[in-house]
Amino acid sequence: SWIRIPNGGAWFARDLPSPEITARVLILLSRIVHGKYRGLGEFIPAAGQALRRGSKWLKSCREDGKWYGRWFTHYLYGTCHALEAYRELGYAQEHPEIQESLNWLSSIANSDGGFGEAPSSGREQKFVAAASTPFHTACALTALVHAGGSHQVNAQRAADWLLDNQSPDGSWANDDFFAAGVPGLWYANFEFTTTYFAAKALLLFKQAQAS
Repeated sequence: SWIRIPNGGAWFARDLPSPEITARVLILLSRIVHGKYRGLGEFIPAAGQALRRGSKWLKSCREDGKWYGRWFTHYLYGTCHALEAYRELGYAQEHPEIQESLNWLSSIANSDGGFGEAPSSGREQKFVAAASTPFHTACALTALVHAGGSHQVNAQRAADWLLDNQSPDGSWANDDFFAAGVPGLWYANFEFTTTYFAAKALLLFKQAQAS
């Protein structure tokens, strides 16, 4: 209940539960439970309970191998975070749920090797394809890496697309409005978000290729 905008209506009164935020918290809780942070031993029982409840909730949000993200457009973004949590929780590439996600990602790749998603997916509550963008291609590449698919052709093509569409100054930029101010209603474009996601995706891809 940290959002307070006068006369903003019920949506602005609270931040709704979202798979991508839940996924990030699950990663933290998992690391606490496994003793990866010093001095937090007293929190392990509560963290374990929250981890079990959160994992069950994230699993319930899964829609045919994908997850809906609230903060950016929408399914590619949500799925890349959910698959990172699944990886942290020990799901292997061979797991049926991971395979379903890999199949979905393969099915929506654009012919140029990149990925795109229209903001209208938030309004229609289903994935709506669009021309390739750096942000969505980065989300897809990140998802592929976390699902164990870094050696798939789709991952290499996505990485190549990002490199081919990098600006001379080293940045990446989206021309569309991909950040969800209010999902399905209005959207924004954040200047540095795309570069962060693209650079991180390529780094994860390179590390996975080397392992």
